[in-house]
Amino acid sequence: CHAICRKISRQGAIVKVLLINVSLRPGAKQIYFPIGLGYIATAISRSRHEVEILDLELHPLDDGQLRQEFRKRTYDAVALGCIVTGYGRVKNICNILRQCSDVPIVIGNTVASSVHEELLQNTEADIAVMGEGDVTIVELLNALEDGTSLAEVAGIAYRDQGVTRTTALRPLIPSLDEHHSIDWELFQIESYLERSKDTV
Repeated sequence: CHAICRKISRQGAIVKVLLINVSLRPGAKQIYFPIGLGYIATAISRSRHEVEILDLELHPLDDGQLRQEFRKRTYDAVALGCIVTGYGRVKNICNILRQCSDVPIVIGNTVASSVHEELLQNTEADIAVMGEGDVTIVELLNALEDGTSLAEVAGIAYRDQGVTRTTALRPLIPSLDEHHSIDWELFQIESYLERSKDTV
């Protein structure tokens, strides 16, 4: 097994994922529901794994508060992502998280697809999910759970003793009809409706 797999403390058990919604506009009055993150959260919850959401858009935290949040929660892996212009915020969150835990850190969205080499070499991130992540994230969690090689998971890049390894490309999902509907119960959807109503 790759060293990242060995960071999972309960191999063979369900992987509990802390999924972070990164805030790119702290303090903004109007916010938008993170559709992409919604699909990722739903994919995890429909698998055999567990997901818990830390929503920094709805509940902004400063660095000290974020550190406390990481220390009081229980999780086996952390996943987050945003557009590439949020690279600095992702790097900061990864740095704070690594001070609190040695669990695998997974990055997605365009910040992972666009600059995965820089991301893995210059931040505390362990794995970048490139392209559509709905299927990839579940296969990745299965590999972390089972201790199998990350090289077998298509659509990712990962750090291996200081070297970035990239796996085979994952084909696009052929039809949007294959997406499950978002599980709205995973999110505080009423808060999003309240905060976004002036933009409709």
